[in-house]
Amino acid sequence: MLADDDLLDALLYGDAELSEETESVSALWNVENRLLLGGGYKKNALFSAFSQEDSAFTLTEWETTVFRLGQPTDWKFLGYVLVENRHYADVDGLDNEWLGIALAQVDKLLGHGWQVGVAGQYMYLEQAFSLEFEELDLGQTNITLHQFAVTPRAEVKLTDRTTWGFRLPVTFNRFQDSDQNYDEVGIVSDLRMFLTDKLKLRLSYGYEWRDYADRLERARVGASIPGKELSWGEHQIALGVEANLDEAKRWRSKTGLRFRFVEDSGSGYNDFAMTSVIQSLTYQRDRWSIALNGSYTHYDYPVQTKEVGDTNHRYRARLGLGLDAKRKFGEAWEGLARYGFESYLSNVPDDQYDVHVFTLGLHHTF
Repeated sequence: MLADDDLLDALLYGDAELSEETESVSALWNVENRLLLGGGYKKNALFSAFSQEDSAFTLTEWETTVFRLGQPTDWKFLGYVLVENRHYADVDGLDNEWLGIALAQVDKLLGHGWQVGVAGQYMYLEQAFSLEFEELDLGQTNITLHQFAVTPRAEVKLTDRTTWGFRLPVTFNRFQDSDQNYDEVGIVSDLRMFLTDKLKLRLSYGYEWRDYADRLERARVGASIPGKELSWGEHQIALGVEANLDEAKRWRSKTGLRFRFVEDSGSGYNDFAMTSVIQSLTYQRDRWSIALNGSYTHYDYPVQTKEVGDTNHRYRARLGLGLDAKRKFGEAWEGLARYGFESYLSNVPDDQYDVHVFTLGLHHTF
């Protein structure tokens, strides 16, 4: 699971929110472009516990969204492209961070409340290594990833307020360090309920099987086992609750709870249990939007220990806090001010560090 999973989930499976924005659009094909220009300052850009490097950066981001609505029985299309660059002025070994996403999804409404579709996605990632990539086993501070995915899906409307669906993601991950390459296949089941006009709930369960091409299994003490490639199975349970807190829908709350349980095919050295809690509170009025976000993610490793010969099991955690303020200027311009804080906690000294990011930017939509 990668850092951008929530973004991709929102684009591919956030049907309710997308429809609210596009139902009033009359054109068959619609295109929207967004350009963000900005910059900021990042403390500890390399996510290091021992050698902190701080730097100013410039931020450039381009988004294009294409969608086709048509009649209810027509095929519907959603296309999305994102290219983001952060250029650092003074970080040894890290001049640029890149994120690129291209995805396309088609859907068709069938009879008896059924809808089927398929999505294809490509993601390119080049950035500093952080705890968000807890599945990797790297010594360097930077990673480069090419990710390809195909996801067939289907859903059925059980009642006017309840929808159940499933998807079958197949993912191929190719890293600069080929020892980390892996393929995944899985199944995810989603249940969505509009409990009231103000309260929406999403419950999902998924299972994925991961197969590494060259990464080796490890014995319980951590030594690699020659000739035995690593694979693992993962169970994931997620609960999301979205609520409008007032009649005017100025206050909105989003709460997320996610559990992951990973078991490898060997000694259990790579096993871990992850618990994640996410909370956001957004206030929107006239041209202003202010959001406060918080998250806490905890990893328990039942086999790995703090160090060789130590009986204390390893743990890692991430605390995240963020504040976003946006103001619109006319129909096409929007100013952005953002602060993000991440604190990485662990009983292993290499995994203890803090990161601060300050960002200012200006969006233009056309």
